[in-house]
Amino acid sequence: MVYADGPAWPLRQKRRRITEMATYPRVLRCVLVQLRQMPYRLRSSKGEVVNWLSKARNRCLSARTGMGQTMKLRLIFALLLVPFPSFFKVWMYRIGFGYKIGRQVKIGFSAIIADECSIGDRSRIGHLNVFYRNQNLRIGSDVIIGFANRIFGGKLLDIGDKCHIHRFNEINSILDPLVLGDFDPTLELGEGSVITVNHKIDFTDRVTFGPSVVFAGRNSNIWTHNRQKTAPVSIGRNCYIGSNVQFVAGSSIGEYCVLALGSIVTKNIEGSWKIVAGMPAQVKKDLDEDSKVLVTYPTRPDLEGAEGALPVA
Repeated sequence: MVYADGPAWPLRQKRRRITEMATYPRVLRCVLVQLRQMPYRLRSSKGEVVNWLSKARNRCLSARTGMGQTMKLRLIFALLLVPFPSFFKVWMYRIGFGYKIGRQVKIGFSAIIADECSIGDRSRIGHLNVFYRNQNLRIGSDVIIGFANRIFGGKLLDIGDKCHIHRFNEINSILDPLVLGDFDPTLELGEGSVITVNHKIDFTDRVTFGPSVVFAGRNSNIWTHNRQKTAPVSIGRNCYIGSNVQFVAGSSIGEYCVLALGSIVTKNIEGSWKIVAGMPAQVKKDLDEDSKVLVTYPTRPDLEGAEGALPVA
């Protein structure tokens, strides 16, 4: 028996046949569903056919907005995976999400929701971390991500080998920002960089850490936006950044520098082997030989060793 709305298939059979086409892209699948109903629709009156064609077009156009729904489904499934053991979670992320995860990777009670994700060998992600709406998440080898970090948004997050992000840090790019001009929501952490506790890093525009940067202490902030304007921030290699410092949009600091606690960096500070301090921050003096250990001591002694790193008394 045929009705104006199509064949009298049971609802369960309709759902099963639509599910069989799950390998097609969302928009193509919607078009195919509408084409399957066309022979039955053409038996109806002209007015009903025109009405059906209009509705079919709207359904296919609305399918283009399914990306947000896909991200919501990923979020739900990732949260459901949180209590499972690491080996099962890694397997599901590989098979179900398509993430590229290396050997001996450990993932605690955390969730990763990204368009693309790769994690290098022997990296460890602790408990209560959330990665959300990252377009391209790259985590190198031997990386440690500690406890209760929130890492949201961004076009590219490149966490280099041997990096260590401790706990309670908020690292995010504004989701769907309204800004003037071009911007590059990218965070690059050089090899061996360390971010300690309770810092805020905004990478609505590009933020770059050179290799072996220590973002030390607590309560420091990096800002790359000022209402609708953005500008990048960069920290040179082997810099030691003290507690409670501020970087404003468009600021930077050179290589092998020590930034004193409480400083506010408002411009590009050039030079190497310097002590930088003040509000606004400026170069105060050169690092003496005994103080150079602050920027040369290994950031990961567990991997690199520390023999010979301290000056001789």
